Amino acid sequence: ARQAFKEEKEEVDKDLQHVGAVAMESVHHDLLFGLIQDHKDEVGEDEAPAELDAEEVGKTERRLQKMGFTPKQVKDAMDEAQTADPNAVLDHLVLHTPEELLPNAFKERKQPPPEEVLKASTRQPLTQPQQGAGARAPSAFLPQPVIMHPGTKEWKADPAEVAREEAARAAQAAPQAKGGVVGVVKPLNSAEEKKVGKLVAWGFDRATCIAALKHTVGDVDKAVLRLLAGVYPSHLKGPVPEGAEEHDEEELEELRFDERTALESIFGEENFRELWQQVGEVLGCEVTIEVQVANVRGKSKMTVLVRYDPPCQYPFSPPYLLVRCEALPGAQTLKISRALCQKAEVMVNGKPGEPMLYDLVEWLRTTVEKEAAAAKEKEREKKAAADRAAAAEAKKGQAQVKSKLDAVEEFAAKKVSRDAFAAQAERTTARLSKQETLEKQLEEARQKAMQARAVEKEREERGERGTVRVQRARACLGSQCR
Repeated sequence: ARQAFKEEKEEVDKDLQHVGAVAMESVHHDLLFGLIQDHKDEVGEDEAPAELDAEEVGKTERRLQKMGFTPKQVKDAMDEAQTADPNAVLDHLVLHTPEELLPNAFKERKQPPPEEVLKASTRQPLTQPQQGAGARAPSAFLPQPVIMHPGTKEWKADPAEVAREEAARAAQAAPQAKGGVVGVVKPLNSAEEKKVGKLVAWGFDRATCIAALKHTVGDVDKAVLRLLAGVYPSHLKGPVPEGAEEHDEEELEELRFDERTALESIFGEENFRELWQQVGEVLGCEVTIEVQVANVRGKSKMTVLVRYDPPCQYPFSPPYLLVRCEALPGAQTLKISRALCQKAEVMVNGKPGEPMLYDLVEWLRTTVEKEAAAAKEKEREKKAAADRAAAAEAKKGQAQVKSKLDAVEEFAAKKVSRDAFAAQAERTTARLSKQETLEKQLEEARQKAMQARAVEKEREERGERGTVRVQRARACLGSQCR
């Protein structure tokens, strides 16, 4: 019996070694062990454990694995706790898991010792610039600080003093008359610019984002929630309708958890993400889809942000919704977000208490793609009309060109006829000129012939005269001879 008692005590000590160390006397230690042993005997440790619901076990496993625990840790905790209740299993995991094996969100954050906190405190006003190159300037989103020193009474604002300060700040912020000095706005540092950039990326204008951050003292999550509340059109009831029935938070979380599990299985881990406020508290999710956007080549990624921060009663009231798409301008994404909010309120009024996120996402996909198809068809019709107008203009131009060609051909024909007449005239002139030349040559030949005949006649006359002379000479000679 002593050996069995010793073994049981060693097992209990082994189970308690991961819990924070507790200093107690040995008598108290034995008393505590006895109480634990009596409790085991009353419960009936040797009885067979009750079978757990497989569906509840699966839900608890998925829920705790998303918190960062391994499947083996979750299974061992459920086996040891003999329950599938997520809260009981989570308590068991936190108490019995070594700190180095816990997820980062569950690890204890070390706080500075009290003496360091007191040493770091100062009686200098926070609004004065601190000395040193690494000093940080006060945030532009923070209000004017109220300095409370140890030992002073609680400060209470005087209404008259508050009114005077607000009037002075308003006068300082308002620009003076033309030619005067304009109020200087404090510039934002890099961290504040990063916060503003996160909100601007969702489609809100910069001034609205800065105003929301100032209202929430630089809290991005609260600023997002404030901006989301303004997405709903004023004529809708919104996520927090007046006089709405309040439902049990565990019931709401059960419905939301089932819906998130279904969405993750449908869209996949790469397109689905839960939004955690703190460990074990989910405030919403993000679903990313690929859609064909109007006037954009190829498909674009579109993200739907869903938030149901308290006191939102989703799915008995519509959630906070916001759409983001880098391929579209911010004004257009806000317009799509407002249309999605209207659709969510219609669905809640028709079937309150039923999850609607999948139907909303599919409605968004169908609506955006229909608008893209309509824009594409409109662009096609516009292009066809432009082509028809260009064809009519080309036809008109062809008619004008044809008329010009006809005129050119007619002119060319006339020119050819004139050229032919000129050629014929030239040929006639040449023929006449040749004829005149021939006539001149003939006349010259006639004159030469006449001259030749005259010369021949003269020669004949001379010959006849010579013959007469010869005959006379012969007659004279003969007479003389006789």
